[in-house]
Amino acid sequence: MDRIRSLDVLRGIAILGTLATNIWIFTNPEGLVGYISRSDPLDGGWQWVEKVMQQLAQGKFLGLLTIMFGIGLAIQQQSALRRGRPWPGLYPWRALLLFIDGIVHFVLVVEFDVLTGYAVTGLVVAFVLATSERAQRRWMWTAAAIHLALLTLITLALAFAAEPETAPAPLDPNPYADGSWLDLVVFRLDNVVLFRFEPVFVFAMSIALFLAGARLYRAGVLGPQGHRIRVRLMLAGAIAWPIDMALGVAGGDTGVIAARYGTAAIVAFGLLGLIAEFYVRRTVGAVGRRLSEVGRMALSSYVLQNIVASIICYGWGFRLADRVSGTARIPFTLAVYVVVAAVVTVFAHVWLMRYDKGPVEWLWHASYLRIVSKTAANDATMATMTSKPADEVVAVYDSERNVIGEAPRSVVYADGLWHATSGVLVRSCDGERIYVHRRTDTKSIFPGMHDCLAGGVVDPGETIESAAIRELEEELGIATTSLRPLTDLSWDGTWHGKPMRCHMFAFEIASDGPFRHQASEIVDGWWWTDAELREHLADPTWPFVPDTRLLVPGMLRSLA
Repeated sequence: MDRIRSLDVLRGIAILGTLATNIWIFTNPEGLVGYISRSDPLDGGWQWVEKVMQQLAQGKFLGLLTIMFGIGLAIQQQSALRRGRPWPGLYPWRALLLFIDGIVHFVLVVEFDVLTGYAVTGLVVAFVLATSERAQRRWMWTAAAIHLALLTLITLALAFAAEPETAPAPLDPNPYADGSWLDLVVFRLDNVVLFRFEPVFVFAMSIALFLAGARLYRAGVLGPQGHRIRVRLMLAGAIAWPIDMALGVAGGDTGVIAARYGTAAIVAFGLLGLIAEFYVRRTVGAVGRRLSEVGRMALSSYVLQNIVASIICYGWGFRLADRVSGTARIPFTLAVYVVVAAVVTVFAHVWLMRYDKGPVEWLWHASYLRIVSKTAANDATMATMTSKPADEVVAVYDSERNVIGEAPRSVVYADGLWHATSGVLVRSCDGERIYVHRRTDTKSIFPGMHDCLAGGVVDPGETIESAAIRELEEELGIATTSLRPLTDLSWDGTWHGKPMRCHMFAFEIASDGPFRHQASEIVDGWWWTDAELREHLADPTWPFVPDTRLLVPGMLRSLA
């Protein structure tokens, strides 16, 4: 699949945008502890300048990065299903490797790591994506409601809490300014509960944003057909942005919490729509190419920017943060951001001129391949030990559609023998809608893909129509004695690197249901108009069974 033009640009902007938030942590003399407790505050108008500059990035690019992780998960799922692999399959290993990356990053680099939280969230969402569309919506809105309830409780508690009578005591000893690299490692481990509170608090929000990103991707938000979606996202972001800025700048600690964990996510959706709309019909220029390079090696860029900023600011490096105070901190912070962003951008450009993956991505990918190779070898051994002597027998045809015998289904698929499939398009009684469904992830071919035909392979002794009638009742619970022929086609293609030769026949029936899904065949089903199905089929990455895709021109009604 060709890389989506705006995808890597969005990732690059999200990575450098999170730096715009975290850079204020690095330049605080007491690091994250000082940033949270607001130690060494500025006086007069400068404190408002600092608040505005911090709030411009506060939570928004972290939200965008979270959404992009959800989009990336949806892309991985589609890739697996196109290759005929079950989902989530081996993805838990990917999540485990990301979790290990996050632990190493937390212990050795920074205490505000997001990778461990993303790993756990990704693992949960991976299994949710294998469920029906309806179930995914329930998960998304339930997670969003839980997060909103928690956020409301915390903001109310902060709003009614008594103001502290004294300023927070200085951090003594201060490992950020005076400690060694090892002192900071020990400090993180000693305060692991405090530093890991945020990933636990935002877990529900992360699930909602992951699922929202996946749903938006499937709806075409990054493609030409997603213009209306992008406009709606931009409108929501435009409405939320001034509210977010007002909360963060003038709302005190309560406002900052409400903005970072509330309105910032809505602004993040607006940024997604704005950036995607800008690049969907434009070539990526010089700036876009540099951003996309950062995005292509997002993990490496994220880790590198934190290492470089630590070297510049912390005591085990140049210790510059402790040497700057007062109003000089604002230009100093901006300068550090520019330097770090430049280092990350140049490094990504130079590295990708020679290699196709970033260093962290390469290590992660190599580890994953090693795990996959061992797992595949174990699976092959188990398959040999537990294989059954026979499986379902189906009718075998010649290329002229004549029945010439029968063979086990596994042999038919393995040897590329001609066979026949018969399916039924269910159209609503008013003729305006088509019933579309998603296949289970356990199907032997085309697992997890979408289809608009209820059907299957013709068995020995069956006619084409009788097979379609049988499959319709088995899969959707609709009983009938006759069907209207629609179209037919002989397909001499390939699937998973092997020949797939099939005579395909499509029929039609008018029915409004109710439907009874065969649990082993269908995960979920819903009604679409011809135009809605045609719009999804225009996206070559949308997982739709390839044989039915060939029959579609003879089944859908022409545009008015």
